Amino acid sequence: MVLSLHQPPRSPYLKTALVGVSGFAGLQVMNLIADHPVLALDRVCAARQAGAMLDSIWPHLQGVQAFTGVQAHDATVAACEGADVVFLATPHEAAAHLAGPLVDQGALVVDLSGGHRLEPQAMHHWYGFDHPRPDLLPGAYGLPELVAMDGVRLIAGPGCYPTATLIGLAPFLDCIDPTTISVTGMSGISGAGRTVTESFSFIGANYNTRAYGTPGHRHTAEIERMLGELAGIDQPPIRFTPHIVPQSVGLLCTTTAQITDTTIDPLDRLHDRYADQPYIHVASTWPETKAVIGSNRAMVYAQVDTRSHSLVVSCAIDNTIKGAAGQAIQAANVALGLEQTLGLPLTGPYL
Repeated sequence: MVLSLHQPPRSPYLKTALVGVSGFAGLQVMNLIADHPVLALDRVCAARQAGAMLDSIWPHLQGVQAFTGVQAHDATVAACEGADVVFLATPHEAAAHLAGPLVDQGALVVDLSGGHRLEPQAMHHWYGFDHPRPDLLPGAYGLPELVAMDGVRLIAGPGCYPTATLIGLAPFLDCIDPTTISVTGMSGISGAGRTVTESFSFIGANYNTRAYGTPGHRHTAEIERMLGELAGIDQPPIRFTPHIVPQSVGLLCTTTAQITDTTIDPLDRLHDRYADQPYIHVASTWPETKAVIGSNRAMVYAQVDTRSHSLVVSCAIDNTIKGAAGQAIQAANVALGLEQTLGLPLTGPYL
């Protein structure tokens, strides 16, 4: 029975399951699929809140008819049986165990976690577990503006920091020194997930900005891997320093690197690379998170600092949409042969 998110169900449609509905990324996937003309949400699952009603997991849904009486199933392969598309918004290791059997059943699996982003040995080093299906690693990297994924069956959703970093750097990989890349990332506290710890409570996060997870943040390996693939080189180590900033959502990455040709026009480079991409906007000045929150857009801007012979490029995204749920749906659209913009917002509220 298709959830009453589609009343009546559109036909033809693809039966879609969502595992991890109780987290922020899962919530955004559910919100976006509600407006999708082809994907129809058939089943929602939650490990720790299996059996709970959806409007108790997310109290803001109380009284909304489309969500009334919808129960979360257990986060198992059996619960997703028969689905054409499955979104995994789960912890990394849980996704690693679920994805393989679902792919074997013929579903398109889109993993929003880090469970399929790296090679097997790197997965063990950066994520701390031996992957149960190393034959599936790495999954097709779900950044449609930079990676082809037509017809793939397992999509590894990019992390939020890598998304902004790679979009910013990709047009310049032939004119920078790859040994000098330095990334400063800033993310709203939703990037830490729904589980509350003292440092992410209101008292801990309000009026507070701090670096965290450095050196050695997991997204470092992902950025290095994809920069190397895009440039066709063995990418040297980068410098990556993420920060938590006192806002709920939104993410900004500013990257610097020594440039080998100071005569390039960086904005021309960006326009040329992304001219046909509906969700990447080359800004006329340094981007801000408020301009992209609530949308699937990335806003990017760059300048050459001739005094220090360096490139400075900055990219802003909504970490829960373009950095997670929206990008997952965009990648699924492409893999399914659909228009990539289906069900995705181009603008946010700017409020």
